[in-house]
Amino acid sequence: MKLAVTDANIFIDLIKIDCLHYLFQLKISLHTTAEVLAELYDEQQAEIRKYIKSKQLKLDWGLNYQKDFMDKLGNALAPADKSVFYYALHLKSGILTGDYLLREKAGKYFEVHGILWLLDKFVDAEFLTGNEVCKKLDILILYKCRLPKKECEKLMKKWKGK
Repeated sequence: MKLAVTDANIFIDLIKIDCLHYLFQLKISLHTTAEVLAELYDEQQAEIRKYIKSKQLKLDWGLNYQKDFMDKLGNALAPADKSVFYYALHLKSGILTGDYLLREKAGKYFEVHGILWLLDKFVDAEFLTGNEVCKKLDILILYKCRLPKKECEKLMKKWKGK
């Protein structure tokens, strides 16, 4: 993935485990939307704005979203998720999200990855050791009980000792 639109939950999770800076060290052109930024708390926004200011994160202030297209996405997706979907379509990019419904809808059209994929990339890039990333994942598991248990266990086995 060389280009990605990032959803709020990715930013939230990476800030929670003090790994946001690693996201911007990957060789991915990162984008997000004003709707995503609005979902974050003030402290989280302050972290994200540093990357917008340094031009490491490109912020869409509101494409002229086509109402009929947005309506086709249904009411299940939040407005920020719809903005991510539409912006990714506009950019012909992938999506970084942990939102199940967005992953389900977008996966038919885009390359979609979540926090586990990113943690694996951080280990591959040697930003974190396997043991360090396992500790980070433990924090996320406590914080987010919806992470797929089997996938987490599989990755932890892979990372241990690296």
